[in-house]
Amino acid sequence: MIRLEELAEKGLDPDKITERGHDFGYTRGPVRTVSPHDWPEISKVWFIEVNSPDLEKLRKSYGLSPLPNSNEFKYHISFATRKRT
Repeated sequence: MIRLEELAEKGLDPDKITERGHDFGYTRGPVRTVSPHDWPEISKVWFIEVNSPDLEKLRKSYGLSPLPNSNEFKYHISFATRKRT
């Protein structure tokens, strides 16, 4: 996944990304739970970690870090959130 903000930081035009709509393989990892610090209305998030060398290669081909947020986050699929009460 590539966020628009990342492309803008690199001066890349989102319309030049030719891989839109392509399939990328991945393998599933463990289910994780986090309490996000920067999402004030949400107290917990559940997600499945995923590994995708293909997506890492794609990001690197555009001059980006292999993993999102300058390698701060792994790829993941969120499947549940809990609102703060």
